[in-house]
Amino acid sequence: DISTEKYNIIVENKIDARISFIRALENFNLIIVIIVIYISCMIVTEETNKGTIKSLLTKPHKRSTILISKMLACFITVLISIAFICISQYIIGGLFYGFDSYKLGYIGYDLNTNNLFKISVIQFMLIEVLVKMPIYIIISLFCIFMGTVNNNTSMSMIFTLIIFLLSSTILAEWSK
Repeated sequence: DISTEKYNIIVENKIDARISFIRALENFNLIIVIIVIYISCMIVTEETNKGTIKSLLTKPHKRSTILISKMLACFITVLISIAFICISQYIIGGLFYGFDSYKLGYIGYDLNTNNLFKISVIQFMLIEVLVKMPIYIIISLFCIFMGTVNNNTSMSMIFTLIIFLLSSTILAEWSK
């Protein structure tokens, strides 16, 4: 994102709807991670704690089918929350700054060819979602694993959040 204040490319550091939309996933990443952790931990541990998993396991469904359906439910919840955040950010940014700036697109720098490139804002957001989705899936799988092993919802959630925050901090420092 070459539009940040440190590069001083935008005249007088003006933020428009396009830039606020581009930064939406960056700003709301922790909220999405908390949603993933909450849904993934609750989906198994609450059924175990309430005893409803026993009646579910007596049905003629394989355990792998039940687990895959729970993971699919987490995945769909993540997609819905990302879509809600992106759509609301698009509308709110357009109302505050005007929808005209969305036509400008995203300007990026390709390190391989040493050239600038331009894509639409929607294409950029789709790429961002595809890039971040494996992280959310790994977090979800880890939460489901912790919930299955631990059977303590709050401990699983806190432990997963601490691991995520530590790993993201380490990766941010290591990438510098």
